[in-house]
Amino acid sequence: MKRSRLFRIIGVLLVVSLPLALTAVPVWAQSEIELRSVSPDRGRAGEELELTLRGAGFCGPATVQIGAFEAADVRVESDSTIRATIYLPDDALPGPYPVLVIVDCGGPQETFAAALEEGFTVLEPAGGQPSEPRDGDEGGDDNGDESRGDEGEGDDLDWLAPVAILGGGLVLLAGAAVTVTVAIKLRQSALKKKWQAESEEGELPKTCQRGSHRIVRSKPKLEPGRWKVTGLKVVLHDASGDRKGDIHDAPEELARCIDRAVRDRLLWGDSDRLAAEAIEIGRALAAQVVAWQALSQAGRDVWLEPEIEGGEGSVKFTLYRCVGPPTWWQKVKSWQAKVQAVKHLPQEFRGPAAGEAPEPYRAVLEKGITLYVLNLIREASRLWDTEGVGISVEVSLE
Repeated sequence: MKRSRLFRIIGVLLVVSLPLALTAVPVWAQSEIELRSVSPDRGRAGEELELTLRGAGFCGPATVQIGAFEAADVRVESDSTIRATIYLPDDALPGPYPVLVIVDCGGPQETFAAALEEGFTVLEPAGGQPSEPRDGDEGGDDNGDESRGDEGEGDDLDWLAPVAILGGGLVLLAGAAVTVTVAIKLRQSALKKKWQAESEEGELPKTCQRGSHRIVRSKPKLEPGRWKVTGLKVVLHDASGDRKGDIHDAPEELARCIDRAVRDRLLWGDSDRLAAEAIEIGRALAAQVVAWQALSQAGRDVWLEPEIEGGEGSVKFTLYRCVGPPTWWQKVKSWQAKVQAVKHLPQEFRGPAAGEAPEPYRAVLEKGITLYVLNLIREASRLWDTEGVGISVEVSLE
């Protein structure tokens, strides 16, 4: 009777808990990759090991686990070789462990897994000895009659232990599965952003190194959007060097004034009002640049770079894997991403010449910046007029 009660309770726990665990476990395709061997295939608790895993189809970043112990450094060297560094804790129990490899090829349906059932064996620590029985562990016979006197009461409670263990195990399984699923989704999102930042436009090379990857980006397909002047960067740099120097952001109000002037030109075209706005902006910007030059090294040139954003659209990204001859490249995954088009219209101005007085230089700079602002307003409004069609722009992949 007591055993029947135990089995019934276990059955209820299985019916209730198992579906939760199964629905939370991520679905991995098993046929796309293969894990054939692990070397070394054994190690002692407390050791750090360099593992070499051999197989096929290792198409992207991977995770390696020995039982519940995850490798900290995993390197996919080719589509058939993974190297990983793993530490076996001092308290790892001796015995065989499964080896699991999870490979992410770039999409929700492109996560694959392979495992070796007993691919690795944990050995006892060097010099380890079996623990001695503690006092009282073998003393049950001394009180045999007394303990047997409570046998009936003990049997009533004996079924609680396995039931509690089973229920707790299923709950832990479900929780672990949910954690793994969330972690994989977060990693996939991070990988996509990383790949998008590394993508390039153009054709694939004719030859490649087997196991390498390449992400090809299509030209952006722009949609009608609101182009806006969002900022203006000023760099003061040495004339003889590159454009690295003191970087300043022009006051936001100046960027807003330029943006308003762009809208005014859309309404009224080139007019006296537009020229007056350009003169006012040029005078204020030149004064700010001269103030920054006074705090910097003398003679530094000026690099102005506005940022104009708009023209939302989409870009197609395609991940390729090098499989070697004769086809060389194999398509792994394609996806679309929303992007923000960005247009930069930079301009450089000379710094004050040796012995040049501040006032004449400021007048020259003010005239040059005013003309530049007027051209910037016209170019930014042209983006609106044509909705970006036929205009060379960059895309913001952040």
